Amino acid sequence: MTHEPKTRTDRHDLDDHLVLDRVHTDGGTAGVVTEEPQEIYDDVERFAKHGKGKPRDLVRRIESLPNDFKAKAQDLMPDLAKRLSGDDVLEVGEILRERLDFRIENALHAKPPVAADRLRAYLRARDPSDIAWLGDNEPLLEKVRKLMPGAFGLELPRVADLPPALHSKPLLVKWFLEKTDPTLVVLSLTSNGSPELAATLDALNEWSWLDRVHIAKGYAYGQGIEALRNATANDLAKQKLSKLLGNFVPSEVSPSHQNEGEKALHEALESNAGMEAVREAAAHAGGVPDKDKTKLTERLERQSAGVILEVATATQMALKEALHLLLDAADVTAEQVVALIVGKQLIDDRVKVLSDDTLRARLRKVVEYYRQYDGTPGTAGNKGGRLATWIKEWFTKNVDTVRFSPQHLHGNKKDGAGGGSQPKSG
Repeated sequence: MTHEPKTRTDRHDLDDHLVLDRVHTDGGTAGVVTEEPQEIYDDVERFAKHGKGKPRDLVRRIESLPNDFKAKAQDLMPDLAKRLSGDDVLEVGEILRERLDFRIENALHAKPPVAADRLRAYLRARDPSDIAWLGDNEPLLEKVRKLMPGAFGLELPRVADLPPALHSKPLLVKWFLEKTDPTLVVLSLTSNGSPELAATLDALNEWSWLDRVHIAKGYAYGQGIEALRNATANDLAKQKLSKLLGNFVPSEVSPSHQNEGEKALHEALESNAGMEAVREAAAHAGGVPDKDKTKLTERLERQSAGVILEVATATQMALKEALHLLLDAADVTAEQVVALIVGKQLIDDRVKVLSDDTLRARLRKVVEYYRQYDGTPGTAGNKGGRLATWIKEWFTKNVDTVRFSPQHLHGNKKDGAGGGSQPKSG
């Protein structure tokens, strides 16, 4: 997607049917004097440029302006930011359909500027095509990253898997690569590969992640790998991508190929083959026959979070089943859990799973408590985030040493392992 950097209007079309010839200062009740759009605009301009009187009902009056006046009022936003709070700037900027990068820039220069928590909540609600604007403004993106230092997928769940709208944005792809779990990087880039993404990875010279690809000969990942291979100008990357695919042609997957994969998966499980053979066969099959589901689940119960994510994605495993397996993994992190939930899942499936009280309780323990902790000693002090101290102390004593930490520090009987505080698997 191409963005024009010189316009302050974002991608949204202005709705001509919303144009109003005139507005009423009290919302249209009888017996009041109407205001012409020019009158409203002049009031806003005087306030923005000279600070003369705050226009009455500023937001509502701006919202009622015809679209041509809204477009004109976008030029007043830098001046309005000097006199409004960051929250108000975001609200007015959205009404005026100002481009997201300009909107955020103004909110950060407001008095007072938008707070980190508010900015995070605001950006989490934006579409990928809106987030893409941030990739056109490096100084602004640096400021945003300082305010949102956590894992990419936790800070911006709606773009956790690096959707196509971000593929041609090197700054955003770099942020994703630097602040995303290694397994999730592989899964996202292989399943969402595109010519635009290949060009960006070429420009960044970021192909080292290919050494962590474990399964490629399946529809879930193969198509993206094929797209990257066909588009990259990096000879070494092209060689590695070709080696991963071998003779497999993802764009020509047929039912017979899936049948072969299901047979291979069954044989691998029956013979107790190594996990590498099992996950490759699972990807080949693209699903799991009913007769093999129990055995596959039993094999995955002893695996790392990364392996579980790979197999669950490749086989389109039911979300609830995949979540229980992932939450039991020794090295699970909040980022991985969120990625599984907000990935290529149907909304109805998410709702159904999150309505399960037991599973929801397990999810909250992982996602909330460990949101800013990635399993390394340097981030251990971030456990619990802004939760009340007494909550963090209880969690540390009764849960953290038992099973949910990204480091999965198993305690002994003395420190509570196996005790009554350990949540059930559901």
